[in-house]
Amino acid sequence: MSAPAYRTFLGQRVWPGSFLKVYYPFFFSGAFAFFLFSFAHTKMMDNPTNKWMNIVKDVSDATGKQKLRNDATKWYEEQLAKEASAGHAAGAAASH
Repeated sequence: MSAPAYRTFLGQRVWPGSFLKVYYPFFFSGAFAFFLFSFAHTKMMDNPTNKWMNIVKDVSDATGKQKLRNDATKWYEEQLAKEASAGHAAGAAASH
């Protein structure tokens, strides 16, 4: 048995032809899209408003404010307890 007279690749018949002639539009459009998306990403990340850092800063500020609120609440409860133990009217009213 002799080899077939035509080319084969993975058992399939193939014809000699230019690969680039058929696929060059896809190569160009893929490269164009890659660089366009890369450019857009860079421009959005260099945004002067810096949205993401502002979000982190807001959360950090809110955490600091919450700590102050907790300290103030604790202080107020301690003052009420002192007044109640001393028998003041405000403390007595608050404890009833």
